[in-house]
This record gives sequence, structure tokens and C-alpha cells, in this order.
Amino acid sequence: MGGYHIQADNIAGLKLGRDVAKFIWPEIQKYFDGTAQSKHAKSHEHKKTGI
Repeated sequence: MGGYHIQADNIAGLKLGRDVAKFIWPEIQKYFDGTAQSKHAKSHEHKKTGI
């Protein structure tokens, strides 16, 4: 990793990055497997069904 990193902050930052990745990965995976729906598509769906 380039630059100067304070060890305690670097460890905490790396852990935060891993935690965020674990949280968001299932959602991101939907874009790769083709099951993701945009918020825009969901709002149109409600208009079509009258919900």
C-alpha cells in the first residue's frame, strides 16, 4: 500500500472495508447474475398495477 499509514488506523480501515463488502456483496452479486432491479423499474411497476 503506498504512502504512510498509521498502523492502528490502517487495521481499522481494512476491517471497515471488509465489513462493508460483506454487507453489500449480496446486492452487488444481483447485477452479475441478472436479477437486480432498479428503483426506477420498481416505481414503474407500481404505476402499472395501480398499487
